[in-house]
Amino acid sequence: MAVIFTRMQCHTWIVAAVLAVCAMSVPAGSTADQDFISALERGDLDGAARLVAWGVNVDAQRADGKTLLILAAKASDVILVRDLIAAGADVNAITSNGGTALMFAAIRGDTRTQMALIDAGADVNVIGGFGWTALLVASVKGHVPAVRQLLVSGADPNLRDVYGWTPLMRAVYEERELVVQVLLEQPEVALNVSNDQGATALHLAAVKGNEALIRSLLLAGADPSTGDRNGRTPESMAVAAGHENVARLLRP
Repeated sequence: MAVIFTRMQCHTWIVAAVLAVCAMSVPAGSTADQDFISALERGDLDGAARLVAWGVNVDAQRADGKTLLILAAKASDVILVRDLIAAGADVNAITSNGGTALMFAAIRGDTRTQMALIDAGADVNVIGGFGWTALLVASVKGHVPAVRQLLVSGADPNLRDVYGWTPLMRAVYEERELVVQVLLEQPEVALNVSNDQGATALHLAAVKGNEALIRSLLLAGADPSTGDRNGRTPESMAVAAGHENVARLLRP
């Protein structure tokens, strides 16, 4: 039986048809599962979505570990994301590189998809490749609404990546001033922790010569006397980088 659906029809069809159509067994020798994987490999979300109602494993992964749900989140296709969740997709599935659907939504700053995943039980503190979390990637990209949503949903602002960087450090280094302000509003945020080179968020702001960030960090209680692994203070690093205008802010 050949059935052709548009993307919108396919999305709304999944949940209803999964009860009616999937009640019928897939014919013996069916290649539905193989076709599903092939569609995932091609990035054919429409084709893969059509096969869900035929009883394929909705959490099947292609070679890089991405599931249909992860691909839908990566594409910011919130309708498909919601339908796949209703069909039982694993919201915490992980790719071979440690990525999750929530992380891909966070990269895009897609708060609708983030919320759909969180409401369905997505773990906001999963640590992926290189130790990155959804909050860290949203912070790096400067997605303020996504950062706020993750924090409200329980994201830990002090989880570090493999290099010892926190979301605050990454946001400072990328000069995401609005994200930095949001992170500094969190009473539990660690201001004076160091990365694997001994640098704090204030060191990073000093290297960038960003006066606004330095003022914000100092006002929040950052310690300007902390030295890195080589004993360099934020002031000395600002001077070395040629940022005399901000070095004066860091002097005792």
